[in-house]
Amino acid sequence: MSTLTDYRCPSDGSRVFSVGENLYKCVLCDRYFREKDGNLVPYALRVYPYGGDVRERLEVVGLGAPSKEEETTEPDAPFGEGLDDDMVTFIRRVAEALTPVKGYERDETFKRRAFKVRERFIGELTDCLTGKRDFNKWFDTTKTSLGKHPSDMTRIMYNALEGLKSSEAMQMQNSFGAAMQRSPY
Repeated sequence: MSTLTDYRCPSDGSRVFSVGENLYKCVLCDRYFREKDGNLVPYALRVYPYGGDVRERLEVVGLGAPSKEEETTEPDAPFGEGLDDDMVTFIRRVAEALTPVKGYERDETFKRRAFKVRERFIGELTDCLTGKRDFNKWFDTTKTSLGKHPSDMTRIMYNALEGLKSSEAMQMQNSFGAAMQRSPY
């Protein structure tokens, strides 16, 4: 039940019509106004915080903060035999960099999927470093499936090797560093 009024929109001068008690809407810009002291002023929407009983209902339905026992934890993926501790650290760092969960701590479904993908990356990288799989092919496939630029993927590998002391880790870091310097990006 809308009725035309004698008021004009303060924004663009168009007609306004009444959409409720002391609530008006502009026909051109669709903004809402209210009448105050004979003039139209923008309608202010007030938002009130949830009360305690609303929060309790959200938690009952499962939309609130997860309880400690249902919280998803990072899986402990198996590593191949014959890998030294530095290579295990490298694999874990790469998998964490490719599947970040920061900012999604409360989204259990997302974390569960991310940890499943992380577990797959750990298995694939372990296979690469134990000689069961070609590392370059894994690198290209993973970079493509994640939509990463080659220089970003190389930087992830380089940073994952930071601080590792084994000769294999230092050799890999030097080769990734050289690739980053040769890259035009």
